Amino acid sequence: MNRIEFFVPGVARPQGSKRAFMPKRGKRPIMVEQTDEKTRNWRSDLKQIAKDARDRALAAGLDLRGKAVEVTIVFAFPRATSHLLASGALRKGRPLYHQSRPDADKLMRAFGDAVTHIVIGDDSELAHVHLFKTYTRGVPGAFVSLRCAPRRLPDEALALLGRFGHDQGEVAAVGHADLLERPLADTEAQDHGSDRKAG
Repeated sequence: MNRIEFFVPGVARPQGSKRAFMPKRGKRPIMVEQTDEKTRNWRSDLKQIAKDARDRALAAGLDLRGKAVEVTIVFAFPRATSHLLASGALRKGRPLYHQSRPDADKLMRAFGDAVTHIVIGDDSELAHVHLFKTYTRGVPGAFVSLRCAPRRLPDEALALLGRFGHDQGEVAAVGHADLLERPLADTEAQDHGSDRKAG
């Protein structure tokens, strides 16, 4: 077992907004998160299902807490009636991606907060995130897969680094962690040293 996977049924809810108010005798404002019952129920279901998945993973010897984690999460929302024909079949040209609210970042915040201290040690450990919002005619919900983040950045990330001045070949050869943690001056010095040896 090298990953933790689970499905949370229901319409995904975003993280609640925060509101500041000043207590009568206070000197500093207090931040309060505004959440409704549907959001509280969603987070409760998410936590419980994540706990069950965590327990199965621990029994199999997998613990992601304290590690850099890669997460793939698909939020599947119910299809709008406008996407369907009278027969119930899907219309041609219906959208694949869910482009309306809730916002992806708020969905991810709610997810990260819910699984912190359960599947992961802290939501800051989510270092490699794949998030999708789409539609389903089946049961809506969140499909989740978590594993230890690989030691090599994906090709599209390496290509992006290359377009902004990082040599892709060097990144691939020495490993992204080693290269990105080296000061630029050190990298240039090693490059010049290699050039002198070659000359």
